Amino acid sequence: MKSIYLKYFVSLLCICYIFSQCSSDDDNSNAVPSKVQLISPTKSQSCINYDVTFQWSNSFDADGDDISYILKIYDDATLSSSQDITTSNTSETVNLEFGKTYYWNVIASDGSNQSQSDTNEFTTCMEDHNPVQLLYPDTGQTCVNPNINFKWSKASINNNDNIEYTLRLYDDYQTNPNSFTDQTLNKNQFELTLETDKEYAWQIISHNGNTTIESEIKSFTTCKEDHNPVQLIYPSTNVSCISPSINFQWGNASVDNEESIEYILQILDEENNTQEYTLKEKQKEVILDFGKNYSWKVISNNGNTTMESELREFSTCDEDHNPVQLIYPPTGQTCINNDVTFQWTKASINNEENMNYTLQVFDDYQNNPDSYESYTLSENQKNLVLKMNKQYAWKVVSNNGNTILESDIKSFTTCKEDHNPVQLIYPANGQLCAENDITFQWGEASTQNTDNIQYTFMIYTDYENNIFEEIQTSENTLSKNLEKGKAYYWKVISDNGNSTMESELFSFYTEENTNSDYAPYAPQLVAPSSDISSGAVTLEWTCKDIDSEKLTYTIYFGTEEKPSQIIADNIEDSSFEIQTEANMTYYWFIKAHDDTGNSTQGQVWSFNTLE
Repeated sequence: MKSIYLKYFVSLLCICYIFSQCSSDDDNSNAVPSKVQLISPTKSQSCINYDVTFQWSNSFDADGDDISYILKIYDDATLSSSQDITTSNTSETVNLEFGKTYYWNVIASDGSNQSQSDTNEFTTCMEDHNPVQLLYPDTGQTCVNPNINFKWSKASINNNDNIEYTLRLYDDYQTNPNSFTDQTLNKNQFELTLETDKEYAWQIISHNGNTTIESEIKSFTTCKEDHNPVQLIYPSTNVSCISPSINFQWGNASVDNEESIEYILQILDEENNTQEYTLKEKQKEVILDFGKNYSWKVISNNGNTTMESELREFSTCDEDHNPVQLIYPPTGQTCINNDVTFQWTKASINNEENMNYTLQVFDDYQNNPDSYESYTLSENQKNLVLKMNKQYAWKVVSNNGNTILESDIKSFTTCKEDHNPVQLIYPANGQLCAENDITFQWGEASTQNTDNIQYTFMIYTDYENNIFEEIQTSENTLSKNLEKGKAYYWKVISDNGNSTMESELFSFYTEENTNSDYAPYAPQLVAPSSDISSGAVTLEWTCKDIDSEKLTYTIYFGTEEKPSQIIADNIEDSSFEIQTEANMTYYWFIKAHDDTGNSTQGQVWSFNTLE
């Protein structure tokens, strides 16, 4: 009987076990996450920057489980070993080796199940240039003017002339990263007009003929209004000492009908007292208190919408010196020689020795007032060679160790010469010619219509007294029989009917015999220019000797047109400092001596002193 009960009990246990397995609920099964789509690097890219940003799409999990990703990077085709990175993001940046082939895929995991993407192959670039840096617009900007001048740094490469840039613009990068437009350029900026109130992404692909490298990707959003807030120009932000007499300046609001725009300048002091001015102009001069903190903004109104600029802060100076006055170049001039000597008054201060001046030169002041070249000086002038046919703006910041003052801002435009001066070829500068039958040669002027170019050949037979021979020709060669054992100076003036350009001045000797000892060449002027501030002035010149002998100099200086007073004799340096008075015209020349007693006198130069 016990045996029957035992069999019955075992049978019952078996039946319960079978039912427990069969009755397991299918609803408790866990769904597999969807495979991700690989976005970047794309399949078989042959040159990608070694600093690689891997990107892939989101994975979907039907159960709503949290998903993590395993980025797997392989350096061999067998996929036997990998560098694994676990992340909850859909992008990761990894530094890899140059010039190497890699493979990658992504595993999506919900903790229980996994799905693996396809595998992409790519190759990093050989290191012959670096990716560019994106400058403007910056990432994350939420209101960028739709009329955008994209800017980026030049690629680091020995020969930048061979570099080519592709501006790649995405209008739906997150959803459709394979949809974009390309602009191929040979410069590092490009202007485009985009749609308003739209998110964009952009990058630059640089190519130097050997390798192609992609920059990072930056995103931004264009403004959604029918005009944009103005850009504040002056005073700049957080200036700690500015003259209380301020000419507030701001840029245009982007609007079809600029005449309809109205500006409201608001100036707030530290007690929240507000000065308000309604204007049509984009500037307003206001006199504020010394030693006080202020903030300012501009509200623009085109009749439909009102836009408010950023708020900028600044402080006016405690009164211990005055801002400088800009002298040259004056504002508004439309044709200034591109070889410019900037000049300004000295700051009014008891101890001028402690004063430093910072000259700031802007080449795109209206659109980019924060971009400029800066030169810190102890003098109140600076010579610079600028680009032709370009608008510039400039100001001077003075600093006496206690306070900093900014001058006003002046703008000017350099002349637009339509051809370049010729290059002198033969005889070379400083050459000793064995023959006295010389065929002079020079390059052609760079001009669109070379048929109309005329050259004026000038050769000085007595440089000291400014005696020369002048010959007109349409050719770029000319033969002359010259005296032996003599120094000559020559240059070429080119004229295309619109503008005249003058070449450099070259000097040469014709050989008399092999034992000749030659006098030095005539000294050439370096400084000062025609107008200069009074006080300490440095006279500078250059001089050559074909025999490479040591040279000494005598300086003649005075207020007569041909000065007779010697102010320095037997000096070896080719510069000399003198003291001058204001509102005077001075004349000077140099006599150069070599070791064997030969001497050459230079031309008489002059300059004017300012207040």
